[in-house]
This record gives sequence, C-alpha cells and structure tokens, in this order.
Amino acid sequence: MDDTMMLSLAAAGIGFIAIYFVSAALGFFVALNARPSRRAAWNVGIPYALASGGLAYLCIHGAAVDTSQPFPLDPWLAPLLMAPGALVAFLLRFWHFRARWVDGVEDLAEGESLSNDDWRAGLVELLIFICLLLAWGIWRVVVKLAVASL
Repeated sequence: MDDTMMLSLAAAGIGFIAIYFVSAALGFFVALNARPSRRAAWNVGIPYALASGGLAYLCIHGAAVDTSQPFPLDPWLAPLLMAPGALVAFLLRFWHFRARWVDGVEDLAEGESLSNDDWRAGLVELLIFICLLLAWGIWRVVVKLAVASL
C-alpha cells in the first residue's frame, strides 16, 4: 500500500480508539438523563469533533516538519476519516445505554435502584478512577525501579 493509504488507515484507527475512550469517560457525566440515542450522540459527538479537529490541525501543521513535500492527507478529509470509527463508537455506546435504560422507577426489579443522575457525582467517580489508574502506574514504576536496583 502507498503511504497515504497507510496513514489514512492509521488515522482512522487511532481516531476510533480516541473517540471510544473519551466517549466512555464522558458517559460518567454528560447527558445522564437523556434517552439512549441522544445520550450516545452527545457522548460520541464531542470526541468526534475533537478528533476531527485534531487530525485537521495535524494535517495543516504536520507539513511544517518537512516543507519539501506536502502532507499526504488533506485537512478536509479529517471528518471523513473519523466518521466510520465514530459510527461504530456511537453504536457501541447506544447499545450500552439502551441495555441499561428503564422508562421509570416502576420498571425496576425489587431491590434495584436507579444510578446516580447527578453529573458531579459522575465526574468525581471518573476522577477517582483516573487517580486509581495513576496510583497503579506509579506503583508499577516504583516496584520496577526497586527490583532493578537490587
């Protein structure tokens, strides 16, 4: 394959991964009370716009690294490259939200309760999760350095 095709596939794949993980993080505090389709649209639309804009920025300013030849991707193609990944991410998030959707409290099984619909609580939950991941990563580095120094 030529370089442009490989770069396009890499951009689309990295875009999907970025869109999915950012939308999963946004799922903690964005559009909590919305129906599944609207919630998935909000949770995927924001990262799609950011990823498309980021790729367009890289396409425009990536040529500044080597000015002898133009960057192989056109910045206007960035939204098109991200669209298939965004569609797959939307479907995955929609199915996730639809599986957990209830129309009302009366539809819940006995002993079940609704999740917290306060965006602040979701944001705190996300921050705690990120702090735990950072602590785990720091612990791994400390243990690796301790073992290496023996």
